[in-house]
Amino acid sequence: MTIAGYYTSLDSWAKFEPVADNFLNSYGVEVLRGKDFRSGHKSFKNWPLRKKLQFVDELYFLAKEYLVEGVCSSAQKKEWLQIKAHYSGYQNMSPLGLCFATVISGILTKSMVWPQIFASKLSFIVEEGNKNNGNLVNYFNYLKKSDDKLRNVLGSITFVGKRDCRAIQIADFLAFHGRLVCERWEKEGYTLEWGRKGGVEETILRYVRHRFNRAHGNIIVEGTIDDSMLEATNFMFAHDPRFGKGTG
Repeated sequence: MTIAGYYTSLDSWAKFEPVADNFLNSYGVEVLRGKDFRSGHKSFKNWPLRKKLQFVDELYFLAKEYLVEGVCSSAQKKEWLQIKAHYSGYQNMSPLGLCFATVISGILTKSMVWPQIFASKLSFIVEEGNKNNGNLVNYFNYLKKSDDKLRNVLGSITFVGKRDCRAIQIADFLAFHGRLVCERWEKEGYTLEWGRKGGVEETILRYVRHRFNRAHGNIIVEGTIDDSMLEATNFMFAHDPRFGKGTG
């Protein structure tokens, strides 16, 4: 299970959308889907690796002017069960709820622009179609009711189609590659590395700061990656009791 996306101000999103649309259209990309990109289907048919890396490099070089940070949270079922066994506050939370909770807590407690966020509202736009989206709404509403500070800072959660905006497509792109990394960790063992040198994942990290959370063993670990570094910095145990309960 992986949830990922990007956040910035409404003004920056409004500026990003036409710029990203023009760029993707210049490459003939009707819809940016991580799965299609990796498999070479649809708009990415017959693209060699060199072109793919150039495309991702140019996309994120453009995006750095508008996006504050990327966030990605993953949880494997068996690791999630270990966490539930150790922390009573998580008994009623699903892996989806955990991922969503760590995304929210990471933004609100560790973002470089948290003063601006708390002075306005933090709202979420999510891709429609997932059968578990209703759980996100339930958990989001639960958080708003559970704490006065959260009630004041959390805005709304809405759902859009893949073709409705480029912002939701770049979120899908990050989520897809985040899921690949999580699957690789599952097979090869957990490491601090998120991407591999010379690959698409490293290129994603080159210009835009990213924050990653992953359920591992019986804890939730977090790392931040920027300045093209593939090793997580400020690696720490991330457990905020304000986000430790839920019905997601």
